[in-house]
Amino acid sequence: MSEKQESGRKSLGRRILQVGGILVLGILLLGGVLFGAWKVVSAAGGRSLREGAASAVPSLTGDPAPGVGAEDTSGVQWKEGWVRHEGEVYEYNDRMLNILFLGIDKEGKVSPNPDGVSGGQSDAIFLLAADTEARRASLVGINRDTMVEVCMKGMAEGGGDILQEAQIAVQHGFGDGMEGSCGLSRDAVSALLFGLPIHGYVSFNMGGVADLNDALGGVEVTVMGGMEGCGGEWEEGSLKLLLGTDAFEYVHYRDPEEYESARLRLSRQRQYLGEFVRKAAEAARKDITLPLDLYDRLKDYVVTDITLDEMAYLAGELAGYEFDISRIHTMEGVTVQGEKFEEFYPDPKALKELVLEVFYRRVDPAEYGGDGKDQAGI
Repeated sequence: MSEKQESGRKSLGRRILQVGGILVLGILLLGGVLFGAWKVVSAAGGRSLREGAASAVPSLTGDPAPGVGAEDTSGVQWKEGWVRHEGEVYEYNDRMLNILFLGIDKEGKVSPNPDGVSGGQSDAIFLLAADTEARRASLVGINRDTMVEVCMKGMAEGGGDILQEAQIAVQHGFGDGMEGSCGLSRDAVSALLFGLPIHGYVSFNMGGVADLNDALGGVEVTVMGGMEGCGGEWEEGSLKLLLGTDAFEYVHYRDPEEYESARLRLSRQRQYLGEFVRKAAEAARKDITLPLDLYDRLKDYVVTDITLDEMAYLAGELAGYEFDISRIHTMEGVTVQGEKFEEFYPDPKALKELVLEVFYRRVDPAEYGGDGKDQAGI
């Protein structure tokens, strides 16, 4: 090789290294910009989630006892919204983010229902309670047979609305099957939980469960009861990897002729969600974009008021949260046979205690100068 060729080869090599260095630097800079943009979008999403319910608090408390308040001379400083229960004082945890999840008893993709009565019933109702200060999450399962005041849109004479006590699951049906139905269900759940603020909702037609399940490679469960009439291999107590339609059957099936079949199904849903969330959380820690990927797979089955920037925030926020099946709560109460269908009535005291446990925090006695006696209670 001549001296001139050697010089040219070295020059070309330097140019390749320079171009390569510029490309690497560009990729790093672009990555930094994208990461920065992700953080900005995520922060904006967190703010917008909170703004929708910024001033709302549950209405668990009554009026303070006579003579007790901010001007009281006894040294007790009682704040509006505090609740006394069994010698402890609580305040609403305003660092909570509460997201409602509804599983609708439809297999196809979502579509509007102009008749206003066939929006589909919410056979699965779960409220995600994310404590952004303690960085832990809980789920509250709501029995679909819970009796509440349901708004029946346009059912009154002349096209007005009717308010009637009915199972909470039917509330979604009295709407457009889309945002209108979800909004009605959100309001019903909020009212059941004493006006609890709900920051967003996600409803999905349960026909999409199979795709969601299989995106994680399936979910393994120990088969619980209530599946005897479903057909297939459902031996109670056996270990089963749910794949495809098995996942849908497990969380959806119930025998209406069996007493409290809705509660049995809720127990299976609780179990399945615990295993699904555990597996999804492990996967999300390795890939923070997983929730967005899952949403992309399911978007034709989903109705939500959560925007993409809010999803970005939730994906980053929830990835490292503490969660296990012990944080999936269900309501105590009684089931009775109604005129046509089973009706579930929550135990009022137990329901208040559940709300206090999940959505409130204990107030240090030093903050109010006493033990909370003779204050507003429940």
